[in-house]
Amino acid sequence: MLVRTGQFFFKYRDIVAPLVFLILVLTTKPRLAFGSAQGDRLLDMVGILLLAQVLGAAVIGYAYIIRGGRDKSEFPSPYPYRLSPLRRIF
Repeated sequence: MLVRTGQFFFKYRDIVAPLVFLILVLTTKPRLAFGSAQGDRLLDMVGILLLAQVLGAAVIGYAYIIRGGRDKSEFPSPYPYRLSPLRRIF
């Protein structure tokens, strides 16, 4: 039962996630964070700052880096050899 449920959600995740979000938005009533407008603004600012950090990390993570130089590394470094000592031989 649990495996079937997981397979269903994995197969239809592109449809289910927006539907769940839409249902939550339509069925819940918004209220002030911490019971005040100032707390709500503070929480909004924190959310925007966190979103900006996540977006920046995603952009940097998906950027294509053109490698050049010897062994296609950006600059001379012993780093590749620390990953695999056999790399020096082959």
